[in-house]
Amino acid sequence: MGWDSEGVLAGRYRRLGLIGQGGMGAVWRAYDTDLEREVAVKELRVPEQVTEQERRVWYARMQREARAAARLRHPGIVTVYDRVMGEDGRPWIVMELIHGQSLEHLLTERQALPERQIAAIGLAMLEALSAAHAHRVVHRDVKPANVLLEGDRVVLTDFGIAAVEGDATLTRTGTVLGTPAFMSPEQITGRAVTAASDLWSLAATLYAAVEGRLPFNAPTHGALFIAIATQDPAPPGCGGPLAQVLNGLLRKDPADRLSVAQVRALLTTVTGPGPDVQARPADRPPVARTLSYTDELTSVRGPMPFPDDKGRPQPARAAKELPEQEAVAKYRELAKAAPDRYRPDLAKSLRNLGSTLKRLGRHTEAAPVRQEAVAIYRGLAEADPGRYRPDLALALHNLGFTLGELARHAEAAPVKQEAVAIYRGLAEADPGRYRPDLALSLRNLGNTLWKLDRFAEELPVEQEAVAIYRPLADAAPDRYRPDLALALRNLGFTLLKLGRHGEAAPVRQEAVAIYRRLAKADPGRYRPNLALSLRNLGNTLWKLDRFAEELPVEQEAVAIYRPLADADPGRYRPDLAQSLSNLGSTLLRLDRHGEAAPVRQEAVAIYRRLADADPGRYRPNLAQSLSNLGSTLKRLDRHAEAAPVRQEAVAIYRRLAEADADRYRPDLALALHNLGFTLGELGRNAEAAPVKQEAVTTYRPLADADPGRYRPDLAQSLSNLGNTLWKLDRFAEELSVEQEAVAIYRPLADADPDRYRPNLAQSLRNLGFTLGKLDRHAEAAPVRQEAVAIYRELAETDPDRYRPNLALSLRNLGFTLWKLDRFAEELSVEQEAVPLYRRLVEADPDRYRPDLAQSLSNLGNTLWRLDRHAEAAPVRQEAVAIYRRLAEAEPDRYRPNLAQSLHNLGLTLWKLDRFAEELSVEQEAVAIRRGLAEADPDRYRPDLAQSLSNLGNTLKRLDRHTEATSVRQEADTIRQQLGQS
Repeated sequence: MGWDSEGVLAGRYRRLGLIGQGGMGAVWRAYDTDLEREVAVKELRVPEQVTEQERRVWYARMQREARAAARLRHPGIVTVYDRVMGEDGRPWIVMELIHGQSLEHLLTERQALPERQIAAIGLAMLEALSAAHAHRVVHRDVKPANVLLEGDRVVLTDFGIAAVEGDATLTRTGTVLGTPAFMSPEQITGRAVTAASDLWSLAATLYAAVEGRLPFNAPTHGALFIAIATQDPAPPGCGGPLAQVLNGLLRKDPADRLSVAQVRALLTTVTGPGPDVQARPADRPPVARTLSYTDELTSVRGPMPFPDDKGRPQPARAAKELPEQEAVAKYRELAKAAPDRYRPDLAKSLRNLGSTLKRLGRHTEAAPVRQEAVAIYRGLAEADPGRYRPDLALALHNLGFTLGELARHAEAAPVKQEAVAIYRGLAEADPGRYRPDLALSLRNLGNTLWKLDRFAEELPVEQEAVAIYRPLADAAPDRYRPDLALALRNLGFTLLKLGRHGEAAPVRQEAVAIYRRLAKADPGRYRPNLALSLRNLGNTLWKLDRFAEELPVEQEAVAIYRPLADADPGRYRPDLAQSLSNLGSTLLRLDRHGEAAPVRQEAVAIYRRLADADPGRYRPNLAQSLSNLGSTLKRLDRHAEAAPVRQEAVAIYRRLAEADADRYRPDLALALHNLGFTLGELGRNAEAAPVKQEAVTTYRPLADADPGRYRPDLAQSLSNLGNTLWKLDRFAEELSVEQEAVAIYRPLADADPDRYRPNLAQSLRNLGFTLGKLDRHAEAAPVRQEAVAIYRELAETDPDRYRPNLALSLRNLGFTLWKLDRFAEELSVEQEAVPLYRRLVEADPDRYRPDLAQSLSNLGNTLWRLDRHAEAAPVRQEAVAIYRRLAEAEPDRYRPNLAQSLHNLGLTLWKLDRFAEELSVEQEAVAIRRGLAEADPDRYRPDLAQSLSNLGNTLKRLDRHTEATSVRQEADTIRQQLGQS
């Protein structure tokens, strides 16, 4: 099956004419009658004399070309629409029709091209090749003939001999595929062909465009291959970054060639500024201080150029080459002689010259040209407003654009405001014609006000633009729906900057809805806009704490960015990483940490690759992403995995802080804090101590410079360090740390009691513990009294939260007063603690019953010290009853406490001469301690001896002397053994 008698292929592709042909095939222009569009049809023509095996290889190779190109979705790669199989097995490929010429044809006409145009072509080819390489496709035949130029668009075509990873090879051993003059050394020597091979061929192509000749030339293929493999090309005459690209890619060893990122950076310096592209950042605040989640969202926004401002910057030509300058000079002379007749022509020629200079990226030269055009049109409009006000408005628009490109936004603002004022008057008189121009001018003015941080003024401008675009989009959706979506996106950003997130949400939702419809109709063009709008909407929902709504938004953004990043990793991989970071943060807010972990791991993996290629740009993102992952692993108690993640984050932030201390020292301090926490959770306190000390050292100068912001962080870091020193029994070092923390929290609590009094109370409690460990009980007493006073006030306002802290602080204070023999003061403290714990046990017995038992024991001891034994007896009996229940459930943990509590109760009953009751208590204590001594004699035999002595005394009091003697003999035996040992 091929063309039928009416010139139709496969019943739908009608042949229109021949585009070109060669020895092995032809390319036809055709019309797709089903989808009503023009296409290109590639026909394979295999010579009749080839063997059947060779024919099948050629057919398979063309089928693979179709598959290879079809899997790639990129504006710089020709799009394959269909593959048609003939009855004889011959494949036909239906693809996008490119209205342009090949680079080879252009070079034939011009020999060599301007460096800027070559660099622009090189950048476009680099992005196309990067997209192919991301799909494991190596082109293997990059050359001028396979590069098509369609206006500003550069398209890579002919994947006929591409190598596709996973496909079987169609190349016989010893066969060399490619065009010899553009083949890499590894291709001609039969070694593995990689992405670096395509970069060599790219350099050879650009070399031919720069020099007007091939980098290697020889009379025969054999001699050419030897030259490519062994010789260096003649140094290019271009010099500068373009020469660096050529020399850096035409290296024999693929490993020595420049990376894609390096080539991109060098070529960009040659091409100069691009079209009017401006970014609006929007930051998310940290989820929590220990997470330091920051999130940068970048959205492209900018004015849509009028017809004479369309297009990207073109290759620069010398001033004398511009015909527009000749026209200006001509009409300037004529206008001098006859101004009424020729000033309109002079103004128009100036406008044309300004547009040409703009397209060439020569904005500095364009500015005075456009200023002169405005001055002339202003005079003309004053004399004949009906005729020339539209020209003045357009001239003002163009001048405003140029001033914006030169970052002269303060000058651009009144220019753009005047353009809006004129278009407003024109739109009132002729809305059908000028309302679109008014909307566009409003959007451009809004962009300038944004750049000047004049958001309150910008808001009504953006609102008016949206109001105009809405009916325009209703009347002509195909034309104006994209403009409405962009205007809504800009309005959303302005509302965000003004903190009006509740109003921003429906605006951004509407933008998403429009981009979703646009992306459905034209996914290649609008899916990136949809993804970005989803990310912006997610940011607004985040600001409003509407995390459940945000989750599907972030998930959809990730789903869109994933295939975009596969097709064009250089462009969209950063967006994918950012969206994954946002999704991870949303899952964290919803406590779905198990789902957040793989999301954040993927973000880290992407940022690591980006940071390898461009460390200056992406190392901060990698560090932040590692910090986020560490926080998620911490929430999952996966501390062993979190440790190396947080160590890597610290290492990166340390390097960043060395280069830019003002910016990254806070991040380093927080990363050190997080790492110290994780090491502490793993019991690696000796490693945690210097990490936490460094965090304190880092926070201290930050707090000196900005106390309002960083003194709380310093205090928290001091508390963390103190905790680690406590665990290492380094109490003398810990003391000054805890004292400094208290000194910082005290004024913070005075200034903001609701926020910092709990921290002050905790810090006082820590200091009290340290003083106690150092036997400085007299100093500990007022510290612990202050902690109790604060917790008492806190418990009054929030009993569920702070009653446990109050009870524990009372118990700690009681211990200190006991050490100071201040039993009368201690009594009221212990009596306050016991009812608190009693109420806590009612709410949560498993958690607080041990605390109640301990508090009862303390109260009993205090009453004993005050000789109030009758009151002590029921207190100690209750303690015994609780410990008995605890010991039944956990004997290994609570039998020692039960034995001690029985011992204490026995002493009280002895004091009260209640010997008959005491007997069973002492007997039970002996039985428990006997079992404990058998398991751990060194620890518990002294206690057993004491209990036996008490039991013997009780038996004696009851005149049971025979039993008493036996018990006392056992006690004496144990004591003798202890003395001998």
